[in-house]
Amino acid sequence: MDTNRIRLRRALEHADLRVLLMVLFHRTGERRWLEPPYRPRRDVRLIAEEDAGLPPGIQQAIRAAAAELLADPDAGVIHVRSASRVGTWDLGLNRRRVEDLRRRLATLQR
Repeated sequence: MDTNRIRLRRALEHADLRVLLMVLFHRTGERRWLEPPYRPRRDVRLIAEEDAGLPPGIQQAIRAAAAELLADPDAGVIHVRSASRVGTWDLGLNRRRVEDLRRRLATLQR
């Protein structure tokens, strides 16, 4: 494991689990990060518990997933999520938009 990954893992040991869950959801679009068993316990205190009410195994899974996501070797990759807002299919319109964006970005890199 290279030194950057080691430093990242060490930093994630101290990261707020609630923030990591939001990063995972926003970067992946996977709703599972918002649902049990990953849903933190609600805490209305000014200073919430660091473990977010999550068992150690779940805490470790969150940190490992965040490390994998943030240590992406393809740092120049832009992740795009496309979904229809209404219905289940948009006749390929979103795909054409994403492909158009990809072509435009490729011409900028030349």
